[in-house]
Amino acid sequence: MPLADLNIAVPKLPLDAPQIADLMSTLDRIEGLAQRMSGVIWIHKDEAKERLDHLGAHGDTEFAFGWSHLLHIKLWQAKRCG
Repeated sequence: MPLADLNIAVPKLPLDAPQIADLMSTLDRIEGLAQRMSGVIWIHKDEAKERLDHLGAHGDTEFAFGWSHLLHIKLWQAKRCG
């Protein structure tokens, strides 16, 4: 049975910053390697970026939701369980 995993990264530095140059130069190779793994079913970068931009501009909506409305997430954040 497939297991969903969502990874979203929001860089604190510009993507062309020297501090993350090594990461950025190997990102395509690492993503290509990940896509060839047998467990990867779906990767869609463009839609994720569009939804994150929408979330930032409009807050929680049907198109892009955040975690603020989920009670167990609020509890997890408050107790610092992560």
